[in-house]
Amino acid sequence: MVLFLQFSNPPERLIAELNREKPDLLYGCKTSLVSMAEFVRDSRIKAHCPKRIVSTAEILNPESRVSLLERVFSAKVFDFYWVYEMGLHRLEYSAGQAKGIIFRSTA
Repeated sequence: MVLFLQFSNPPERLIAELNREKPDLLYGCKTSLVSMAEFVRDSRIKAHCPKRIVSTAEILNPESRVSLLERVFSAKVFDFYWVYEMGLHRLEYSAGQAKGIIFRSTA
């Protein structure tokens, strides 16, 4: 199952959808993922914890990965970074099957 979430949605709406759908895989750009994690951390609400998180569109720094995403969601975090001009730039991979959520730009 793939669920498309909009970048423009506020983090509380994305968390509500995450809690409703309960995916095994959360896939989105670093900005949206970090925004969601900060919202969960700061508001101290309960959020579904997917098994894996795949961050795309921006390279993760160690603070985003370990200090925030992995801690807040208790999930393994992978970096997938693509540059159209150069092709695949960076990909971390782990075998396994999961359903997922994909963030999609409306632009």
